[in-house]
Order: sequence, then C-alpha cells, then structure tokens
Amino acid sequence: MANTATSGSGGGSGSRSLLGLVERSRASARLLALALRLAWRASRPLLLGIGLLALIEAGLPLVQLALTREVLDGLLELAGVRPPGAGAAASAGPPLVAWIALAALALGAGRVLQPLSAALEALAGDRLTGQVT
Repeated sequence: MANTATSGSGGGSGSRSLLGLVERSRASARLLALALRLAWRASRPLLLGIGLLALIEAGLPLVQLALTREVLDGLLELAGVRPPGAGAAASAGPPLVAWIALAALALGAGRVLQPLSAALEALAGDRLTGQVT
C-alpha cells in the first residue's frame, strides 16, 4: 500500500481502475453463472443442443474451406495446370464429383443450421420465461 502512495506518476488511479475492472469482471462472472444455472434448469436438452449447434456452426467454415480447396485442386488437375508432383497425392483420393458433392452438402448444412439454431434459441427463451414467471 505504501508503494502506491509514493509513486509519483499517477499509478494510484491506474491501480484503482484495474481493481474496478477486476470487481466488475467478478460480478459479471457471477451473473453469467447464475444465468447458465437458470437456463440449465429450464431445459438441459435445448441448452446442450444450442451449444452443439454453435460448435458445428463455428467449425463449418473450416470444413467448407478445406472442401473448396479439394474442389479447386481437382479442377486444376483436370485442366492440367497443376505443378508436377503435386497431383500424386490428390489423384489417390476421392474423385472430383465426390468433393463437389461434399462441398455442396457443407454449404447446405450451413443454410439449414442457422434457422434450426434460431428456433432452438427461441424455444429455450420461451422455456426460460416460463421458468422465471
């Protein structure tokens, strides 16, 4: 405590703002824990479903990127533009049509998951409201 009083460059106000930030963070963490507990009591399966869909939606762009790369690699191989030696690993995998179908499925999954996630969130909100009132 004596150190903050003797620091001459305004260190006291910085430490007060840091303490305020820590206190606000603790209060926010407590409120978040209470909210999650309430949502868990209202509907465990919906909360788990929403979490699972959020994880799937977060990983879907990476899957789409990898599939798009495979499609483009296959197209380059068909066009004969692929550098020498790069086509050996790609030609051992599934055919180009399979990569295109998988990429289309991944894009379609993204279009289906968004409304499904919104519907689950709305249903969970209704159950949460019923739990509170």
